[in-house]
Amino acid sequence: SLVFLPCFFFLMLRRPPRSTLFPYTTLFRSVKNETLPGNSFVFRKPRALALFTGRQAMANNLQQRDATRMDSIYSAKKIDYLLLNTNELPDSALLAYLGQYAWKYDTAWQNGDFILFHVAEAY
Repeated sequence: SLVFLPCFFFLMLRRPPRSTLFPYTTLFRSVKNETLPGNSFVFRKPRALALFTGRQAMANNLQQRDATRMDSIYSAKKIDYLLLNTNELPDSALLAYLGQYAWKYDTAWQNGDFILFHVAEAY
């Protein structure tokens, strides 16, 4: 009985399955492997993306939520990728922007949690 008690606690402290550890791990690994170091991103958590991938990132914190204004800012900053987390509350302005300017972006990568849009070469 005394031997069973420590074993029970050890089993309770075991590591959770890999997929539940950190949902961003796959994202950061894919961004790092699939993109160039000089690429820039729009993402809701730019500091985390920059820290774990070494890529430049900015948040979509525009006071002006107009798609045309967003397009001019993204063009001026030479944004290469837009990154959406499909599990969090959607950024309605970014979704509206993608709806209006869908012809400028290709889906570069996606999984169940994230979609990475790449600026089309013709743009």
